[in-house]
Amino acid sequence: MPRINGKDSGKDQKASGTLPPAGSKKRDRASVEHGGAREIQLWGDPFTRVFLTLVVLAGLAYTAFSMTPSSYGRVLAGILAPEAGPVLGSARPIRSDEWAILTPQVQAAVRNRFQRFNETSFYREDQRNYFMPPLRDWGLFFRPASWLFFVTPPATAYSAYWAFFMCLFVSGYYLLFLELGVATMVAGAGSLAIFFSGFSQFWWTTNGPILAGLPWVAWVILRPFRLITKTLLLTWMFTAWAMAMPYVPLLLDTAWVIPVIVLAFRPGLALSRRELAAAGIAGLAASAILYGYFSDVVAIMRNTVYPGQRISPPGNVPLAIWASQMFPFLTFDVSTYDTFNPEWNICEAGAVGTYFPFLTMCLLRYSQLRDDRHRDIRRALSILGAAFVLATVWEIAPAPHWLGRILLWDHAGSQRLLFFSGVLLTIASLILWKRDLLEVSWRRAALFLLIGPVAGLALKPLVFGENRVDYHPDFWIIAITAAAAVALWAIPFQLRVPLLAALAVGINIYGFGRFNPLQSAVPIFKIPETPVMVALRQKVKASPGGDLVQPGFAGSVLNGLGFRSVSHTLVSPQMATFRKYFPAMDASQFNQVFNRSASIQLSDSAVPRSILGDVIEVPITAFAPGPRAVGK
Repeated sequence: MPRINGKDSGKDQKASGTLPPAGSKKRDRASVEHGGAREIQLWGDPFTRVFLTLVVLAGLAYTAFSMTPSSYGRVLAGILAPEAGPVLGSARPIRSDEWAILTPQVQAAVRNRFQRFNETSFYREDQRNYFMPPLRDWGLFFRPASWLFFVTPPATAYSAYWAFFMCLFVSGYYLLFLELGVATMVAGAGSLAIFFSGFSQFWWTTNGPILAGLPWVAWVILRPFRLITKTLLLTWMFTAWAMAMPYVPLLLDTAWVIPVIVLAFRPGLALSRRELAAAGIAGLAASAILYGYFSDVVAIMRNTVYPGQRISPPGNVPLAIWASQMFPFLTFDVSTYDTFNPEWNICEAGAVGTYFPFLTMCLLRYSQLRDDRHRDIRRALSILGAAFVLATVWEIAPAPHWLGRILLWDHAGSQRLLFFSGVLLTIASLILWKRDLLEVSWRRAALFLLIGPVAGLALKPLVFGENRVDYHPDFWIIAITAAAAVALWAIPFQLRVPLLAALAVGINIYGFGRFNPLQSAVPIFKIPETPVMVALRQKVKASPGGDLVQPGFAGSVLNGLGFRSVSHTLVSPQMATFRKYFPAMDASQFNQVFNRSASIQLSDSAVPRSILGDVIEVPITAFAPGPRAVGK
């Protein structure tokens, strides 16, 4: 069992990634030296070997059964094939950006033999976009998650795609926490807790690649490598991270974790010309590669009404959602994942919420933290805390707009910053889990029970009203926590910390691990033949151009099913195509309606209109066979 105190042997310190105190010459020199001066024998630690092996085995098993976290069961139910839906769990309607856009784009890429342009689409659009389906081009070198599409059946490849990012996420945060001086067992618990948190699980089936790549970029920056080695590694990793899902606003928000932890744990890196040169050269090289790959798309997207000209104000995170960083289940029903406030959707209510902050507060021996041996921890906590407060100001307060412009936080909703602040809060908690800083007793655990699960339960009816609250899942959490507190009275001391860490992780797995279903990838790529599919094919045969003009299907679902459908999701605007159908439309109004990333929906409206930021309604009569009824 790895120890968690500050008096571990030299071998244990190497295994857990501990360092000399911040600010000491020994540590700063070790932080920037290269060529193995500070070797950390990660694989030599038994816990690390077991943990990483189990992560890989879990990913292989997931792939062997062709499982995915997709909510494509919504589509399968819509074409009357519900039996092909989830093996376990429920397809989530709210995850439409996955089941109605991302997964259909992957289906279209497979059907198009991975060509850049979607020849099975009504619009023949470029598939280089921020969903990035697998494409056969030079960018594939930077997209290892897509490699299996070219050597295995698509169902296996799509399962491996998600397994790859799951393994990358858990192992990446584990290694990052070790590098920050967290003990092995606590690092494993922390990585799993972040993976099974609201923000990660609720956004996983689109934003997973960004969240999973972050710790690996940070880890390479923190690790000592030779200048050329680090420059090449960072060039590839910067490019691969951005190319996995090039959604710039979220990349910018999450990337702020890196400079904060550098300043908190490795201040010497920020002063090293060698390290700055490696990061700077790699950043410029990666930017050039990304621009070369996306230059055509960038030229279009930069001038769009949405999202190119989107500016998001601060203060849009409700206080209850912000508080869910410490009360993980405050905002939703754990049984159904319905939010207690009907104006919120569950994804926007997602935060990196765990009970680690409260658990740490209850176990911490505050007097010991003042000891000079822990000045490095105090320094790190001050920097992490300052960054957390700054993020909180942008999340919940009417912060000055210049702050968002400087930090690039105004390009996405302030809810997206909850991952940044939540990760910092988790790190601040984990670095305090050292033996001489913790008093692990049943009394302290009972205190945590009161200010954590019990207080969270008590707050729900006060904030949302009693009629909106289902107490049963919370009672289970309270009962399990109470049982753990009683167990502390009887078990040996060396088992107490593992028990409490497992408790924090287990609560998160119970609360968030059921959100995404287990969906087989096989029916995603071998669509069941149903009466709905037969009827759609007959309608296409009756269409003079082979196009499908069919309302009632979301996003790119019909194109994913193999139809050249007018109803579609266009990440990049297709202005020239729509101008053919609406030649008399005023230029300014035309630009306002069509110059955006949006789902195209057929309706009975008389003229095209943008009903939401990312939804365009077009008259069905304009695309019906025969003379066009609408030309204005």
